[in-house]
Amino acid sequence: MKKIKFVLFATALVALSSCSDDTIEQKPIVPAEIGDEIMFGSSLENAMTRTVYDDEPTKNPDGTSYYRVSWEADGSDQVAIYCPQAAQTKLVKYSVTPDSQDPTHSSTVTKLNPDEAGLQWGGDDDHHFYAFYPASRVTGTEDGKIRGTVPTTQNVTSWNIQENNEEGGTTYYGKTNTDNAYMWAYGNFNRETMGNQDVPLTFHPWMTVLEITIRGPQSGTKTVTNVNVRAIEGTQTTLAGDFICDMTPVEENKENGIPNYEPVGGSGSVTNTISISGYNSETQEFIELGPNDKMVVRAYLLPIDEQLATNARNIQISVATLNGAALTRTLGYSGHGENSIQPHKVNRVTLPRLVDTGTNYWMSSLDKDIYLSELSIPGSKFSYLTANNNAFPVYQGATISQQFLDGVRAFIVQVGARATYNATRSGNWPLYNYSYEYSDATLPIDGGNGQTLVNAINDIAAGLAQAETELKDRNLECAVVMLTYSGGGNVQVNFTGNSQIGANVNTVGGADNVWMDAIEHELKDLSGVAANRIYTGTIDANTTLDDVKGKIIFKVNYNTDEQANHMSADAGVPALYSRWMSNSTMTTVPLRYGSANPNVTANLSWMYHEATHVGSNTEITQADKESEVTSVLQNSVDAYLENDAHNIWYMVDAGGTFYDGAESNEGVVSLTEWLNPIVRQTLQTRGQNAATGLVFFNFADKQENSGVKYETDELIQTIIDNNFKFNLRKAGTSQNAPADASFSNGGNVW
Repeated sequence: MKKIKFVLFATALVALSSCSDDTIEQKPIVPAEIGDEIMFGSSLENAMTRTVYDDEPTKNPDGTSYYRVSWEADGSDQVAIYCPQAAQTKLVKYSVTPDSQDPTHSSTVTKLNPDEAGLQWGGDDDHHFYAFYPASRVTGTEDGKIRGTVPTTQNVTSWNIQENNEEGGTTYYGKTNTDNAYMWAYGNFNRETMGNQDVPLTFHPWMTVLEITIRGPQSGTKTVTNVNVRAIEGTQTTLAGDFICDMTPVEENKENGIPNYEPVGGSGSVTNTISISGYNSETQEFIELGPNDKMVVRAYLLPIDEQLATNARNIQISVATLNGAALTRTLGYSGHGENSIQPHKVNRVTLPRLVDTGTNYWMSSLDKDIYLSELSIPGSKFSYLTANNNAFPVYQGATISQQFLDGVRAFIVQVGARATYNATRSGNWPLYNYSYEYSDATLPIDGGNGQTLVNAINDIAAGLAQAETELKDRNLECAVVMLTYSGGGNVQVNFTGNSQIGANVNTVGGADNVWMDAIEHELKDLSGVAANRIYTGTIDANTTLDDVKGKIIFKVNYNTDEQANHMSADAGVPALYSRWMSNSTMTTVPLRYGSANPNVTANLSWMYHEATHVGSNTEITQADKESEVTSVLQNSVDAYLENDAHNIWYMVDAGGTFYDGAESNEGVVSLTEWLNPIVRQTLQTRGQNAATGLVFFNFADKQENSGVKYETDELIQTIIDNNFKFNLRKAGTSQNAPADASFSNGGNVW
């Protein structure tokens, strides 16, 4: 059905009956025989709800309002009808063809598959019929109950853009897929009495609908990237996901009955969130609002008859804007007062104007029990290679502190080593014995203008500390620092003690092993200082966001098996380790915690693609770079659907440079301009959502002359928004309530 007419604050009905508006001759009733096909009414009288909403409500003479809705002109609307008393097949799907003169009525109701039998009368006299719209969402029956699903992602299928004559601006009406607008019907009919008459079924709206109006800022423009509806607390917080619907209350109470339902699998995944993107796939841009503009979207929520449940759920709407923090508005517990959300109705919510906000503390809007491996995290490629650090080429346009403020939570820091070993000579000439024991080291940042890893940790820890101050007990911000090897040319070795003469880097195993020594000992030393906020607990598949909040997680890439073997299995270094393979294709390798040594059991996997230099006769061609980046994003979907263990971490390398034999700033810019839109478009249009893991790219900020210039700001927000677009798996059942941000007034439910 593609127009559903919901009367606001009143029951809306759709009747399937045997006659149209025209008077037709009544046929004599002939008792139906067992096995005769059951015929259903072919018109919809008193049409109050179907599938395609009008943008604006229509007024009734008595002052009530409704949204007029019509059946789809192409006959694509379908209903599923279940009859347990039917002979043979119990569940059959039917298509509805609209009346050419009045699309709010149907002309025919026919089997979806004409070559198969429809529902047939069985041996019992009484037959119970349970019908649901849409048929596409009915996934079967379970113990006589109908099973269906409501998606977390309810994106706009098309935008109806109209001039707003009253305010002089533009209104962007989001046409949501109204397959989410479940309706139900029930009828109990006697086979003998019905005879050859069509079986009439009256449809009732079931879902709770939120129509959300977002108004532009007082001045300037703001871009809306995502709208999230969340149940932040209460006794029944499920808004989406799989469910089993029980029609027993309708059987028992007839017109006064309302179907009961129970969520399926809700405790193991996030089902308290519905996400609607502000992305316009036709223009490939997000909706931008000026002072006189507004955006209207609809969300379909699994209903709670709140008068039967105390404190069922507290609903919060969050609007994500391109270069600011999310704006949130809490509506209050449903069913409490005449201005609260009412079940089975269209509830119109008008939010205050969009305003400028500060730091994008997006992690703190998530459920605290989400597994860390389920997250999508924007990251900066070679985070310290900025013009301010005299780096060449320049990969980033803002400091690491600004990157953090702009929502980046993963950082690649390429380091060398300046290590010192204590040399000891023992024995007597000519049989001297020489030993060299690691003493200390620094990890200089490649291209960091003399800065070391300590500087990076200080900057990120300061951002985490500020988040903790501002958010207090609602803080869930964390960060990942990925360390990569800048090569043997950036490893220096000093020796102290009584046997320095003739010692060099090869004396202590070569530059690769010196680097591993420095990594092992320096990460331990850094973790011993509380202000550095290094996470020291074990990381495995069951580590949650709550476990690592306020902390920095180390991830180390090493290059050879020799480096892995150089570190003892019981090293106990607070870091994740995986080997970088020399090939540039997507691959999956073990991800270990505590040591790189292969004797350590790897309970995680690292699916990644990483290639910095792009172009002919380099690491990877342009076509292969694009293919590998999009392959990781698609494989993350496949792995999510097939892997219930949630033990895979992903890395997408969308950064680098077009390389023609020499590094260049122009090469970094051109790769950014080419690849950013591809990654953003892939994430916006892939059919199924899943974690992206760590996504690294150039110019990872939201500043005017950097990230905004190269549209990286849109990519950052797209990755952040992905965390709200599928049912992320989580431990336990609790959910945290994010801070009520900047909608300081307004936001009434009408």
